[in-house]
Amino acid sequence: MFFFFSCFLGFWCFKLSVSLHVGSNVPNTFDDANDTLLQSSSFTKEHLDFLKNETKDLFYHAWNSYMTHGFPHDEVLPISCQPYGPNGNINDINRNDVLGNFSITLLDNLDTFVILDDFENFNRSIHLVKQYIKNFDLDSTIQVFEVSIRALGGLLSAHLYASNRKRGFQIDNYDGFLLNLAYDLGKRLLPAFNTNTGIPYPRINLRSGIKNIPKKLLIETCTAGAGSPILEMTLLSKLTGDPIFEQVSKLAFLSLWESRTDINLLPMSLDPMKGVWLDSISGIGASIDSFYEYALKGAILFNDDELMSIWDQSYNALTIHLKRDWFFSNVDSNTGFYLTSWIDSLSGFFPGLQVLDGKLNDAIRLHTMYLKLWNTFGGIPERWNYFNDENEQFNGPDYQIALEWYPLRPEFIESSYYLYRSTRDPIYLQIGTRVLKDFKERFKVRCGFATIKDVRNGLKEDRMESFVMSETLKYLYLLFDDENDINKDNSNIIFSTEAHPLWLDNKFINSLKESLKNSSFDGINYRKLQFFETISDKYQNVKQLQNDYKKNLTKMIGFISTSDDNDNNKTVNKRLEECEISPFSGSDNGIYSNMLGWNDLFDIDLRFGEQLKQPNYLKRIGYGSIELEKNFYDRWSSNDYYCKRDYNTDFVEYLFGKKESIKNSQVSIIDEPEIENIISILRDGDFWIPKLDGVRMKVEKLSAGRVDSENRIIKTQMINDFYQSLEISTEEEEPRTRYDNGICLLDEDPKILKIRTVNGIKVPHDSVVWIDSSNLFELGLLLSLTKKGYLKINSNPVVNMMVWENA
Repeated sequence: MFFFFSCFLGFWCFKLSVSLHVGSNVPNTFDDANDTLLQSSSFTKEHLDFLKNETKDLFYHAWNSYMTHGFPHDEVLPISCQPYGPNGNINDINRNDVLGNFSITLLDNLDTFVILDDFENFNRSIHLVKQYIKNFDLDSTIQVFEVSIRALGGLLSAHLYASNRKRGFQIDNYDGFLLNLAYDLGKRLLPAFNTNTGIPYPRINLRSGIKNIPKKLLIETCTAGAGSPILEMTLLSKLTGDPIFEQVSKLAFLSLWESRTDINLLPMSLDPMKGVWLDSISGIGASIDSFYEYALKGAILFNDDELMSIWDQSYNALTIHLKRDWFFSNVDSNTGFYLTSWIDSLSGFFPGLQVLDGKLNDAIRLHTMYLKLWNTFGGIPERWNYFNDENEQFNGPDYQIALEWYPLRPEFIESSYYLYRSTRDPIYLQIGTRVLKDFKERFKVRCGFATIKDVRNGLKEDRMESFVMSETLKYLYLLFDDENDINKDNSNIIFSTEAHPLWLDNKFINSLKESLKNSSFDGINYRKLQFFETISDKYQNVKQLQNDYKKNLTKMIGFISTSDDNDNNKTVNKRLEECEISPFSGSDNGIYSNMLGWNDLFDIDLRFGEQLKQPNYLKRIGYGSIELEKNFYDRWSSNDYYCKRDYNTDFVEYLFGKKESIKNSQVSIIDEPEIENIISILRDGDFWIPKLDGVRMKVEKLSAGRVDSENRIIKTQMINDFYQSLEISTEEEEPRTRYDNGICLLDEDPKILKIRTVNGIKVPHDSVVWIDSSNLFELGLLLSLTKKGYLKINSNPVVNMMVWENA
């Protein structure tokens, strides 16, 4: 039984002694000399050790507060220093979905001590679990998803370390009680999977199952919550020899996938009993995020080809239908048409997932969107409105935030960690330095770190969820601790969605299979997946960046010259302080920069200037742009740069498939799409598309006098020369085009089109999109062909798209 509400004086003194003992092992790092070092942007070993130790100190500030004022309750309230747990109101799901009277902060942070290389507190915490948590026989109604990732995942990770001598944290005389607790918890979650579809109910009572839970709390579950138990529960099966957990959780995952739409997208919520989708919106963030995360991570951890196939198909569909410039939007899962104009903070994990799959350039680009949000709001608001569709009206800065709170979520720093491990680019250390400073100066309160209730004014809320320590501070520590064992591990170890390190040991699994010859495990493929070698083999640029460390640093923010009609095509070097740019000013000018080969770093500030208005309270404290802080900028970048114009061209999207035009989404469609289309990128960077069916293209309209998205002024002569090069005869003249003595004369506003993305993949400036001529015109009158083999879409010639007649 649990004794969560004991008030004996002896117990209270015991808690205080634990807290004091923990604190005594932490060096004092907050002195003036080190504060100077913090601002140096040197990132030497000495500097990184300082940042690492300062992060550790912040963790123990929160941990000591929990042990002194919160334990054995689930949490501690960081402002009032009071214990916090469930309140008995079954309808208060925001509170009780996570809190169940089983010391969730303790369970969620057992393996954090491993990351901190603190065996003493790991050992002490394990014994606290044994002393206070005998089982999960509790009258607590909790969310299956949250308890799976926090409690079950924490127990499994701690068991792996406590029982494995090779990793240096084996506990003498450990009897496996953590795995027994995990098994007890897993069995109590099983009744949630007893539905007609196999997709679990969202909530369960740990003692009585679904009995007495109101129907309204059972009839809607999110895709992430329904699919995510697969990782922890499959691992539980493999460690205990009981296949039931793997069977039910994988059935749920596959049932979700089988219910996907025709274009391989999943909506965000459904009725688990009827198997009916309750909405049509699809994205990568809240309510769906960890479905994609566990498709890839499950494939890595269990070497599961089926899960890898699901991830590959999912990512392809997301790229085709959701990708918009720097980020993934939310679309209708049946059509792929754009639906909403917001990005949520939970989607910040996705760049890290792209890194795991080796999609490094995509990860760098997407991550920068969240960097800009942190620059603006000092955190990532739960939802931010970007309003970049021409049919939407942006009504000023008060409308830039859809959901205003930031509970110190880990996703942004998690992706920064993954990107640094892959690129060694100091920009990610600089990001970590800012996040560390924010924790120290803006989030820290008397008994921990407080949720930001409203990013618009910095008001705090008296709540610190367990993930603040178990994820956010853990990833921040690992970012700075280059020599950490987990950063040097080349096995199939992965972080769960709650940042619990999980792995499968071949020797253990082989002995398990030998003892379970008659079980359902027999015949399962347990080949070890050398994942990091896979990345290196597939993406040589990762190795190149790691081996060419110094060269990469000096090129991190190189600058590209541009031409301007107003200065006779001469570029003018300017110092940073002379540029007419503030990332928050909404100015038409900006810095034209190159970061890891990407020249659009500051385009986000320009494109979304009205929606990236920094709150006044941050302006007053001089909260600047992370990538432009003077010490960092002076050390790691060139001193010259060029001002950049905002582009003013128009874009349109074409999805080749259905015979209709959707004005609101600006997508023109011809015939039924076949999404299983293969697009190849040739050795020289050109694109080869054997079939247009199901291909989505984003096209920029170039007309004279405008500035395109590559900072080029479109000149009349350029358009004239291109039309003339097409050799269009007088018989096939367009109404707006005429000839005088062999010179092509253009009527008003002639346009040239340029393909910018194909299925979400950016087309380089000098690349050609080649398509096969077979069945080309079966798609309708939208396409026509010039004698030179150029395509015309709606009578407008496309400058970088050609037909390969002999393909």
